[in-house]
Amino acid sequence: GKWWDMKVSKKIIGGLILMNIAMLSSTITFAAYESKSTALLSYSDWKSQTRHDIQKKVQQLEQKLSDQRESTTVKSTSIAVSKPDRRQNEDNLQAQLRFEKVKLEASEDLSFHEYFLSYLSEQKDFEQKVAELAKVLRPEEIRELISSYNDLVKKKKRDGQHGYNTSPIDD
Repeated sequence: GKWWDMKVSKKIIGGLILMNIAMLSSTITFAAYESKSTALLSYSDWKSQTRHDIQKKVQQLEQKLSDQRESTTVKSTSIAVSKPDRRQNEDNLQAQLRFEKVKLEASEDLSFHEYFLSYLSEQKDFEQKVAELAKVLRPEEIRELISSYNDLVKKKKRDGQHGYNTSPIDD
């Protein structure tokens, strides 16, 4: 019964969090890529940047909550917000904060595979960037790179998309 539902719920939530992190990192990556068109973030730099951006969001939400709590104790001359509306807003901020904290915790486990799928595969001149990266990787990282590349090729083929060399790489 309930233990199974809890396991399934944790897996679903974990999957949603990782998808959200992947979308966030793609957004971060795009901005970084646009500002430094030739710079390529390493796996560790990408992971650090992703974690930094999530930490920044957590701090912003904590500040908003703090500001809102302070504003309820100080009389304001602006338009009064009803107590239920203020409570609803605080509840929403707390829910967002909890979600961002879970994302931050999950971001500790971002893998090279996620780096490849959410960052490298979104780069302009993808194959050139992969080749550039392969020159500086350790052997175990090259294995992960090849595995991730093959997974992407399989996904693209399955989805009927083209654009990359659609031949898997042999290990």
